[in-house]
Amino acid sequence: MKRNYSISIVDDDESMRESLESLLKSMGFRVSLFSGAEEFLDARAADRTDCLILDVRLGGMSGPELQRELSTDHPSLPVIFITIRWSRWGSWL
Repeated sequence: MKRNYSISIVDDDESMRESLESLLKSMGFRVSLFSGAEEFLDARAADRTDCLILDVRLGGMSGPELQRELSTDHPSLPVIFITIRWSRWGSWL
């Protein structure tokens, strides 16, 4: 079984990226951080990623748009979508 999996996090919220990075590194994963879909694509990071944690709403290309683009060359890349949404009652959902 493969060890030391590489996880890429694409999120435009720096605090979310850093929090997830800290958690995942504490569990032994290698982690790469990207602030947007374009940065992830420019780095050709999909070739070195075992799992992608992807924000739904990003500036520029959205998370679902990135996943659709990746599905052609990397159809078996696992993607976990995350998002944060403000409720009408004034709290985070």
